[in-house]
Amino acid sequence: MKEKLIAQIQRYNPVNEQENTDKQTLMDLLNRAEDISVRENLTGHLTASAWVVSPDRKLVLMAYHKLYDSWAWLGGHADGDWDLCRVAEKEAREESGIETLTLVSPEPVSLEILTVNGHEKKGKYVPCHLHLNLTFLFEAEPAQDLRCKPDENSGVAWLDMDELAEKSSEPWFVERIYSKLVNRAKHGIIRRNTMQDIISKLTAKDDKYACAIADRIISESRDTDEWYEYFDAFASLLNHPKSLVRNRVLHILAVNAQWDDENRFAAILPEFLSHIMDEKPITARQCIKTLALIGQAKPQYIPRITEALREADLSQYKDSMRPLIKKDIEVTNRTLQNIMGHGGKT
Repeated sequence: MKEKLIAQIQRYNPVNEQENTDKQTLMDLLNRAEDISVRENLTGHLTASAWVVSPDRKLVLMAYHKLYDSWAWLGGHADGDWDLCRVAEKEAREESGIETLTLVSPEPVSLEILTVNGHEKKGKYVPCHLHLNLTFLFEAEPAQDLRCKPDENSGVAWLDMDELAEKSSEPWFVERIYSKLVNRAKHGIIRRNTMQDIISKLTAKDDKYACAIADRIISESRDTDEWYEYFDAFASLLNHPKSLVRNRVLHILAVNAQWDDENRFAAILPEFLSHIMDEKPITARQCIKTLALIGQAKPQYIPRITEALREADLSQYKDSMRPLIKKDIEVTNRTLQNIMGHGGKT
């Protein structure tokens, strides 16, 4: 396992001078004969931290650590375990009581060597030493129950990432570590999801969590093409048995139409348009409302879209829903006509 950790750190791409310097030092220490995975090494030993964020990337889970008398990230000692990602997850659960965690990437998102002042622990003096730390990114739904770990912290809470400077009494951490992690979490620098990861998140049993993930993807997709690479994963969910999942992917696919230089939308357009008459009226309405996004990104599809809208048979829906869907169709048709009137641009 030590060899896997060495390879993992070798792969890590430092983002600043601090990480570059600390990476070289950490590699030097790993290549020595002494065991730095155990805290009995009083000079320095491996630790792992968990940066646990809400799906919308606005909140971070922190504990009020007694040792540092400050709100701080979650994490702890390797204690002989060379798999630091596993250590980070274990420590996050133990320190906060959180049950459901989703690992964003098995690769670290931050690397740092941290100084620890001498202190008393369980009646024994612990001398000054170094924490050789890797940080891993997790997501979790804030609605979960939390609990303290009384021997280490006196509080656990979700904090606004924009207010960490006010909550933490450790300026160096705020400036050097937390600000870096906030930037990475908020701006999507770290995203190494597989297609299966995407599918599992969007179809999670926790609807609030899945919805927050979808909202984040939709929001980011308005300004960047980073999510377009998962187009096929999104498309695979178009006929998911759960209507809430269909609602999410219809919007995600529509907002990503603007990045479709590979013309993948052509293959799924008939399937997409079939949801104009989805068995669930709320999904039919979602589909109809998103068609304007597709028409704006791909005006060549407007004739097919308007034809599908014209042929929609609303008789399957309850009397209370038919006027609403009809109104959606009218609004979408007007938007599509305006797009055509401006030469395919709005």
